[in-house]
Amino acid sequence: MTNLDPAGTEEPWRRWFDGPCGWHEGEQLSTGDLAVVVIGYRAQEDLAAAVASLRAQQPAEIVVVNSGGGPVRDKLAGHLDHIRLIEVDAPLLVGAARNIGIDASHAPYVAFLAGDCLAAPGWVAARLEAHRAGSRAVASAVAPPEGAGYWTRAAHLFLFGSRSPQVPASMAERYGASYDRRVFAEAGYFNPALRIGEDSDLVQRLGPHLQAGWTPGVVTIHPGPTSAAAFVRDLFGRGQRAARHQVARRKGRPVVEFLRYLRSRNNLALRLAREGLRLPAGQIMRLRPAFWLGALAYVAGVQQGFSTLDAAKADLQRSREALDRGDLPAAIADAERAVSRNGEDIPTLLHLADLLRRDPAEATRLADLLRRVAWLAAFAVKPQLALVDWLLERQMLAEATAFADLCKLGTPCETAVQARLAEAAAGAGGAPEPR
Repeated sequence: MTNLDPAGTEEPWRRWFDGPCGWHEGEQLSTGDLAVVVIGYRAQEDLAAAVASLRAQQPAEIVVVNSGGGPVRDKLAGHLDHIRLIEVDAPLLVGAARNIGIDASHAPYVAFLAGDCLAAPGWVAARLEAHRAGSRAVASAVAPPEGAGYWTRAAHLFLFGSRSPQVPASMAERYGASYDRRVFAEAGYFNPALRIGEDSDLVQRLGPHLQAGWTPGVVTIHPGPTSAAAFVRDLFGRGQRAARHQVARRKGRPVVEFLRYLRSRNNLALRLAREGLRLPAGQIMRLRPAFWLGALAYVAGVQQGFSTLDAAKADLQRSREALDRGDLPAAIADAERAVSRNGEDIPTLLHLADLLRRDPAEATRLADLLRRVAWLAAFAVKPQLALVDWLLERQMLAEATAFADLCKLGTPCETAVQARLAEAAAGAGGAPEPR
């Protein structure tokens, strides 16, 4: 057994985070053609059950990535001989945890399991069968726990109805995918800086030519809320987090748009229940109140999220006005509030970076902020070019060169950033010094 902080090693999985970590290699670690990355956060209560659900199946290479601390070794005591465990002290977003697991595993196919979920019997075998038959990506169906109560079933249908095992392939949303390992070298890794939607981001980069296969035999058991209050909290929170991805749908009449979106969310759940799952009419009738309540909570969360984004815009404007007055501390404070409310908006982050550049005492915070922006921008060409131009305009050539290397993890086949650097080097009469 190994217990160390490999901060100075060249292990590729170490590039996805900063700070201390621990490593454990089980003496009876299973091998197989499928690696499963189990994503733990603060050693949640269900983490051992998630690992047990995998160990009950045919052998797979199990890599647990736990971030944010917690007594993870105590909770996994009965499994430590059979897993590889990476403990990262700092909290990580899901994309970073996924990427660590990819780099810390060796099997030709890689799957992912959230630490609060279970792999249903056959989960490993069905994935491998589909991969061996030629699928480079294999999606996962989602089901509620056996004997789930009213609110858990309602939440499942509202959120994951289009991924139920009974749904026909034509209606199925294909997420929760496992991948041929070579896909990451070709299309890039998961974006480690996204709060939500890191899987959707990768699917978008893969494009229609690599759609995940629909294999209903691969079923992930998702727990879900067990009371009306938990149901409302869960859906309201999901709506808040999704708001920044719904901005394009926002119209000029908020009340009308609210009601339209509320109706569409409810109708989608009903359509899936009727046409996708073919539930009996009586069961659908009993679920209708929960669907309306869920739609109301979700859309209210989206509206609250919009309000937060509006507040971030107001903070940003106040920051610019403070800068015009020559009040740098106030400008920084307002920009920090904007970032706290909308931390994935690259222009807002770069505005704060420009302010921090004015104060030599802020060098450490500036470096941390630019690292955050770089991870956000490295996974699509448009933000890549925006950031490299920002760096070049400020003659930050070493940082631009380092960022170009980072882009190879997000878009390995794109060369736009390298071309932009070459243009800058030609105009300056030389190449930027490598870092």
